[in-house]
Amino acid sequence: ATPGMGKVMLQWENPPEGVSDLLGYNMYRYTYLNDTVTSDTIRINPVLITDTVFTDFDVEPGNTYFYAYKTSRTNLSESDFSQVITTTPLTSSMGDANGDLIVNVLDVTALISYIMEQNPQPFIYEAADVNHDSIINVLDLFEVINIITGKKKGVYKENPPAYIYLERGSVQFKTTQQVAGLQFEIEGNDLDQIRLYTKLSGYELATGIFKGKLIGILYSYSNNPLPLGLQQIIEIEGPTDQLRWGELLACDLQGNPVKVIPDQSHSWSFSDCSLRVFPNPFSQSVTLEYSLYESAKVQLEVLDFYGRMLAEVYSGEQSQGLYVQQWYSDEGGGLISNGGVYLVRLTVTGKSGEKQIKYAKLLKIK
Repeated sequence: ATPGMGKVMLQWENPPEGVSDLLGYNMYRYTYLNDTVTSDTIRINPVLITDTVFTDFDVEPGNTYFYAYKTSRTNLSESDFSQVITTTPLTSSMGDANGDLIVNVLDVTALISYIMEQNPQPFIYEAADVNHDSIINVLDLFEVINIITGKKKGVYKENPPAYIYLERGSVQFKTTQQVAGLQFEIEGNDLDQIRLYTKLSGYELATGIFKGKLIGILYSYSNNPLPLGLQQIIEIEGPTDQLRWGELLACDLQGNPVKVIPDQSHSWSFSDCSLRVFPNPFSQSVTLEYSLYESAKVQLEVLDFYGRMLAEVYSGEQSQGLYVQQWYSDEGGGLISNGGVYLVRLTVTGKSGEKQIKYAKLLKIK
């Protein structure tokens, strides 16, 4: 038995020559509950072992374990126990979630995998729970990033709350302080049809569906803060009408918690009009979606990469709201029947004469 960081690696000899009815091996384990009483002897391999090596990941660092194996025969009977061996798994340093004796980006990956309930192996819970609150979450993630980047733990402080808004097609986030990362749950129907994309340069977004909830983690390997003020942080593709927030948690640059309040409304400015296109790349048709936050004159066009107009998709007055236009590339005599890069231009002119222009790059494939 070789002790490792949060694991025990076991190896034994092949059976003597001439044994023809060997089917495989079963590994058993027990511990001492006190000086004289042992636990039950349990089998720890979920399926029959067919090799002469086995690694036990279900161990706690510092506990002593006793192991023995039995051979399983083709008639489904088992031999007596082998010789009993004992060992104690090693402990790792704080932040070394995967137990490889170094704290680096692999530990960040292990933490994210654990939060997303993907059962990473090996995983040392005690080393991953950097803030010692018995919960593995985004707070521990940024503690590990601080260890990697050499930033010292700051003094604990109470932070003012941040606000998050679930809009059609986007997630908006508003903060008056430096927020380092966000962990969130989204509940609702048809979650498997939802796709989330980060809108922040230098940020990573990990998502997955577990126990009927869409779980996401927005973070930066370099621990950069989210922009101050109101900012679109995530783009949503798919049906959003029935979505609602579950648990929300953010942290500051030192790993201290920041309460996140889900809000249903906020003050938009004229400059908050948005444009997105999907699918992208596309082959024949593409959906053009845009939001207006006051009544305005709208012009929606498709341009070639040199800025020359190829098609006018819409032109007219529209009130505040979300609009969707479907456009087919073979309209207008097949002007862009060939593959290539094109531009969608949204020009919005408000009542005051203020003008906003948004562009989206569009890739057409043959």
